[in-house]
Amino acid sequence: MKGNRRHWPSPATAIALLALFVSLGGSAYAINKIGTNQIRNGAVTKPKLAKNIKRQLDQKTQPGPRGAQGPTGPSGPTGTTGHQGDPGTDGIVNPNRLYEVTATRTGSGAVTATCNTGDWVLTGWTWGSNVVATTSMGPQNARREWRAEIVLGNEASTGSVSATCYDA
Repeated sequence: MKGNRRHWPSPATAIALLALFVSLGGSAYAINKIGTNQIRNGAVTKPKLAKNIKRQLDQKTQPGPRGAQGPTGPSGPTGTTGHQGDPGTDGIVNPNRLYEVTATRTGSGAVTATCNTGDWVLTGWTWGSNVVATTSMGPQNARREWRAEIVLGNEASTGSVSATCYDA
């Protein structure tokens, strides 16, 4: 009967078991003997840490809920008065320099209200008792004229264009 015969482990198995016990013993020794005094600063970096430790560190950097506002502190001393600024320039439109021009025509067609030489037209409009439509309107000739094409309901009536000019 060969069933009672005792088997010894092979040499490879015996060496593997010996290596396992030595490594476990070395880890246990290191856990018990190595502390913060034996590790140099900067030797343990975040990539060397386990995932669960990294997760715990990340949670600690996130801010918690906001606390209640504290009481208002005392008022500080009054500051010194600043220097007086330079006076500003007048705006581009002085109402005393505005004037109006009007041009009138009988029958439909183009009407142009012209400002004095060197002055600017600011705006314009059409008017008359029989003005049915204005087909085009706007500044012309380097913003010196206001031109409109007017359509009259009765060709015997008159229509006008007025413009507000600025004495530049």
